[in-house]
Amino acid sequence: MKKWQNSLFVVISLLFVMMACVDPLPFEPSFPPDVIVIDGSFTDAKEGVHRVKLTRAAAYTGDPARVYNEPVQGASLKITFDNGGEVFFGENEPGEYEIPIASFPGEVGRRYQLTVEVDGKIYVSSFESIQAVPPIDSLYFEYESSTFRNEFGNLAERCGYAIYVDVVDPDTSTNQYLWHYNYIYEIKTQSPFACCNTCWIRQQSETPPVVAEDALINGNRIVRQRIGYIPYDQFHVKYLVHAEQFSLSPEAYDFWKILAQQQSGSGSIFDPPPSSLEGNMVNVNDSTDRMLGYFRVSGHAEARIMFNLEANACSKDTMIKRDCRELPNSTADYPPDPYWM
Repeated sequence: MKKWQNSLFVVISLLFVMMACVDPLPFEPSFPPDVIVIDGSFTDAKEGVHRVKLTRAAAYTGDPARVYNEPVQGASLKITFDNGGEVFFGENEPGEYEIPIASFPGEVGRRYQLTVEVDGKIYVSSFESIQAVPPIDSLYFEYESSTFRNEFGNLAERCGYAIYVDVVDPDTSTNQYLWHYNYIYEIKTQSPFACCNTCWIRQQSETPPVVAEDALINGNRIVRQRIGYIPYDQFHVKYLVHAEQFSLSPEAYDFWKILAQQQSGSGSIFDPPPSSLEGNMVNVNDSTDRMLGYFRVSGHAEARIMFNLEANACSKDTMIKRDCRELPNSTADYPPDPYWM
């Protein structure tokens, strides 16, 4: 989950910025300054870790020395099972708490609750059960291009790859879904060192997860559900896209839907008043005190696809002249991922 969790913190930071940038309105924000933001999940995935990230988000003031998303360290987190069992998270990195999936896998139908002790307070989620999620039937991409006016007012070309999934929705009660993705790409550079002109870079999704429900198509096939977009870069050679699909409770779906709606607002006075963005981590001694964010209990499915870069309207005959190992999140070790072929 680490691959995409920054999205939630980016969006919440933007909400703080929008509140600071527009003229004041008769609206009282539903969260106090320096609120703790939680983002994490417990799933029935087969590998990896269950991860929860805690960050202290502060209202944007323009002070470049101020930390606006400070990791919350030293908290105590535990999962309680419906049979009374408990397991504690370990803090792997500042503000990031993990449990190995291999040691404590989630099970469909079982119920789980998260407890967080921090700043002398105790926050708990309600018990939620893992709902089964169908497999991803198809994962595919389509090349897209369009023209736009750049900062100089000139027409320019924008190219990239839209990522889609198809899913056979079960003929049961209403289902809610969340999708996100990450990818690895191969890059070639003109390095002065023969060893290092090919590298692989792991890239997070730059947008929040996509959510949808099956209210209008229950029991039918979900077709061409767009879950993301990868901008074209002439230096990239090959891609491995990893898409993940999760079941959501109705409450979790409402949270992510509202978050997406608030992110899409322009921040002007003509936007509708922000909806209440209530998370599910509540102070046991004060029901009005909630963390911002959401702890999910979800079923999990995944799929991968590889494709090569093709020449297109945005292609250029240029190459980066540097050691590709200097690029962020890069490695020169092959293979960069067990699924790379």
